[in-house]
Amino acid sequence: MLTGKEVAEMTNSVIEKLIEKNPEAVVIAGFDDCLIGTATQCGRNTVALYSTDLLIEELMTRGMDHEEAWEHYFLNLESVDMGENGPQLVSIPIGEVEEYEGD
Repeated sequence: MLTGKEVAEMTNSVIEKLIEKNPEAVVIAGFDDCLIGTATQCGRNTVALYSTDLLIEELMTRGMDHEEAWEHYFLNLESVDMGENGPQLVSIPIGEVEEYEGD
């Protein structure tokens, strides 16, 4: 389990790397703790990578029940076209997300 400070340091590191690779990358405001890394498709820009599971968990900590959180997620995140620099949303069970220390 990471402390809040460790999560902030890891998130700041990811954001710094993202900005280096793509200063136009879109991040989801208020969901820094759900940012798990960066993603790059062949021939495309590097973008922010968010955990769907962490996004749902965060929405639930803000007072939504499970169904409301999923509805908010689908309407306000997944279905929104954020352009070529928009984030990727990936579903990885929370317990399987590990800190990556690569380049």
